[in-house]
Amino acid sequence: MKHIFISLIIITFTIGCQKKDLYLVGEYKIYKPSYTDKIYRYFKYDSWTVGTELNLKKDSTFEMKNCSMFMKGKWTNNSDSLFLKIESKKFRIDSLNNSPKWKNWLAIGEGIYTFKIDGKFLENEKKYSSGKLSLEKLEKIVIN
Repeated sequence: MKHIFISLIIITFTIGCQKKDLYLVGEYKIYKPSYTDKIYRYFKYDSWTVGTELNLKKDSTFEMKNCSMFMKGKWTNNSDSLFLKIESKKFRIDSLNNSPKWKNWLAIGEGIYTFKIDGKFLENEKKYSSGKLSLEKLEKIVIN
C-alpha cells in the first residue's frame, strides 16, 4: 500500500511538470504595439525588433526566424522565463552563409536566448555594450 501511494505521488508530480510546459507550446509572432505602447517604447528603448517568429514544439525543440536568420534548437523554462539554446542558425540570404565576412554571426557559442514569460507574451530586453536598450516582444498566436 505504501509503495502504491508513493508511486501515485511520483506520477502526479511527473504529469504536473509535463503539463506546466505545454502552455508555452505554440507559435509566436512579434507583438504589434498600440499607439500608447509606441509612445512608451520611444522613450524607454533605443530600438525594438521586428519580424520575429517563434515556434515552440511539444518535443522541446524550437524554430525561430527574424529579419536576418533562421535558428533551431531546444527550449526549456522555469516559472517566469523561457530559455532557447540555439543548435543551428543560418542567414536568410543564402550567399551570406558562405561568406568569411559574416562567418562570426553564425557561431553558436554557449549563449542562451532568454525571454521573460508574461501570460501570452514573451519579452527579451537586450542591453548592448554601447548601453543602448532594445526590446523584442512576441505574442502567442497559435496553440499547437
